[in-house]
Amino acid sequence: MVNEEQVKSEIIETARGLIQQFGIQKVTMQDIAKAANKGKSTLYYYFKNKEEILDAVVEEEMKEFFRRCKNAVDREHEFNAKLKVYITTKIDILEEKQTKYQFLIDNDLHHFGFSNYFKRVRFLFDGSEVLLIKSILQRGVESGNISGNSMAGDKEQLTAEIFLTAIRGLEMEVFIQKKIKNMEEKTDLMINILLNGLR
Repeated sequence: MVNEEQVKSEIIETARGLIQQFGIQKVTMQDIAKAANKGKSTLYYYFKNKEEILDAVVEEEMKEFFRRCKNAVDREHEFNAKLKVYITTKIDILEEKQTKYQFLIDNDLHHFGFSNYFKRVRFLFDGSEVLLIKSILQRGVESGNISGNSMAGDKEQLTAEIFLTAIRGLEMEVFIQKKIKNMEEKTDLMINILLNGLR
């Protein structure tokens, strides 16, 4: 009996490898089918077109991205360590992904509205990221690093959203400059600036 989820996962993984290597424009449904040892009809059973496969690839990337960040945070116990590892893990993964998708970024960003895929799929994970940051902030309140008053009412949600926005600023540096200089120093400084207002 065919495990449909496994077949779909195999197609997505195959497409991911091909897109990383050749870019979106050059990869066809036929290429994906051949590399995955599937018939084209099998691909069309799961996906309407190449753009839908790309959507699934980006979504998988985002799931993996979030899972790795959460695991890194969960391994730490102290508030400052949780916050720092969250930021540094995100930046490390972004640099790694940028290397894997450099061909695509250089050649295909203007095709298929690729950046819109990331924006849309990332929006789906914004809520999860805010929840993760809130859990880190709650640890800060429990440990006395953050004043409980600064997290009262709607402030916790707003503070988590502000943290996410600040961290996204570092993410943009990765995309614009390819690598962040003095990453550890910038991370520590950003954490100190943000936390000084919460003490």
